[in-house]
Amino acid sequence: MGIFESLILGISSHPIITVFSITFLLGDETVYILSFLSGQGVLALWIVILFSILGNGGCDILWFSVAKYIRPKKL
Repeated sequence: MGIFESLILGISSHPIITVFSITFLLGDETVYILSFLSGQGVLALWIVILFSILGNGGCDILWFSVAKYIRPKKL
């Protein structure tokens, strides 16, 4: 089994955690890659839509809350 087959097997065995963490850490552009995998049948489309929204929203909430508590004194 090659690296690509191992990667696809890992993504398909834990799709919710994979989609959430990839979009949380790497951003909006990875949704395109995940949607291609959904088109190939590796991931369900509803998992990609729902958990990519939650991953991107969670990342935004994290950065806005960090910026709320750490304010520069002068710009």
